[in-house]
Amino acid sequence: MKTNWIYPVIAACLLVFVQVAPAQVGSSTVDSLVSSGNFVLEPNQLSGFNVNPVMNFVMLNGDNLIFQTSSPVDRTRANMPYTDKTVKGKITSKKISKDKKGNSLIKLGVMTEIGIGFRVDLRISPYGNASASVTQNNAAGRLDYSGRIVALDESSVFVGPESFDLTGFPWYYNFYMEAMYGRN
Repeated sequence: MKTNWIYPVIAACLLVFVQVAPAQVGSSTVDSLVSSGNFVLEPNQLSGFNVNPVMNFVMLNGDNLIFQTSSPVDRTRANMPYTDKTVKGKITSKKISKDKKGNSLIKLGVMTEIGIGFRVDLRISPYGNASASVTQNNAAGRLDYSGRIVALDESSVFVGPESFDLTGFPWYYNFYMEAMYGRN
């Protein structure tokens, strides 16, 4: 008696569903979010570490960009550095294109109020999966966000106060997280 025939059928149905899933994030299409420049990348990973998307994100809001990092450190322990950073800036340059697979590619130049420049490169699939790479101009290190985009009004992120001490950032964040938690 063969009863395991149902498993391949279920797997095939799931595969078809995933391939024809609509290109929507909530009630907004990915293309409209990209063209409006009003969305949040809510990552499940930041530079290879699992993170909470409420405290770690990249937000585009018109000509403004905010990216934030927050470590899962218990700050009540002695000698723990404060690794949360919120960087707010104006978009000074923007280039949007699409690759052959339909992914949206967004290259941004961002300048903070205190004159620190960042480059932000985003890749967004037609299904809302996204990644962002953030590098500080003339500095070592990179932050790599990986997750999904959502419309601003559908996001649940918490924007912290702006950080003005960005010494060694983003290099320091990656070094600290790897030292504390190792690679996933």
